[in-house]
Amino acid sequence: VLVHRFCPSVVADSVEDSLVTWLLVGVCSPHYFRNPYLIAKIIEVLFVVNPGIQPRTEQLHARIMAHPISETQLPSCLMKFYTDVETTGSSSEFYDKFTIRYHISLILKGMWDNPVHRQAIVNESKSGKQFVKFINMLMNDTTFLLDESLESLKRIHEVQELMADTDTWTQTPRDQQQIRQRQLTADERQCRSYLTLAKETVDMFHYLTVDIKEPFLRPELVDRLAAMLNFNLQQLCGPKCKA
Repeated sequence: VLVHRFCPSVVADSVEDSLVTWLLVGVCSPHYFRNPYLIAKIIEVLFVVNPGIQPRTEQLHARIMAHPISETQLPSCLMKFYTDVETTGSSSEFYDKFTIRYHISLILKGMWDNPVHRQAIVNESKSGKQFVKFINMLMNDTTFLLDESLESLKRIHEVQELMADTDTWTQTPRDQQQIRQRQLTADERQCRSYLTLAKETVDMFHYLTVDIKEPFLRPELVDRLAAMLNFNLQQLCGPKCKA
């Protein structure tokens, strides 16, 4: 991963077809690995070779995407792992899952632009319960990420307003100033991260529903989807949006 990021041409010029196959088998045959973080690391490799992330690995990315395993199994396996990382057994699983899902979201977005991969995703949406689980996780993530982002923005605004009131701020004890400044920095970092993840999640809903409609109208999804959309629209545009 580090070599990909800082010396991409070294990897792009030396990767053999057998290694491409191994990477894809690692993602699409997770029973070979007991540790889900090993699979997550392989997915991160697929993420960093994405031309949108590293333009100099475009040829390697094309080779990976043209592999038969990629064209037939990768979309389904990525969606399954998206749901599987909800629980990894690690103490940091809550935060890890969002990073892993961000990587998967960007990979799937790139695959959606390819007709072969797009059809594989459409086929997966028709095949059974896996797609329903995937969409349920997308809905959960969308609500959580937008809600946390708005709460962070609210706290950021409160501290910025306090700091803008010079008289009140100068009278605030030094230790309280430092606590609020640290909290402001943490909230800004968290908000930026959550908004980035939320954007990709909402974007995925947008492009999936262009070609895939029937699964979203299934009884097990349609009510939850409508409730999720209503809740988030009310958060963004309702009477409390200025609170």
